[in-house]
Amino acid sequence: MLTEREELILDILCERRYAYLGEVVREAEIASEEAERTLRALADLGYVRRYQGRHGLRYRITAEGREAARTPNPEVWTA
Repeated sequence: MLTEREELILDILCERRYAYLGEVVREAEIASEEAERTLRALADLGYVRRYQGRHGLRYRITAEGREAARTPNPEVWTA
């Protein structure tokens, strides 16, 4: 199951073709180190792919990541 922060980052990536670390940090409002650590964990799970862009690493969500983003985690999303 994904954490709230992982779900947030996947939601951000669902809205874009790809994103740089700074864009994720700005939109998620989290520290750069924390975003990088979370993106690395998501890449290890196969939910995100890393590419070398002109301005550093960029991240793109995979089909598995989109599916995980659509699947609600009841521990995170309780009313």
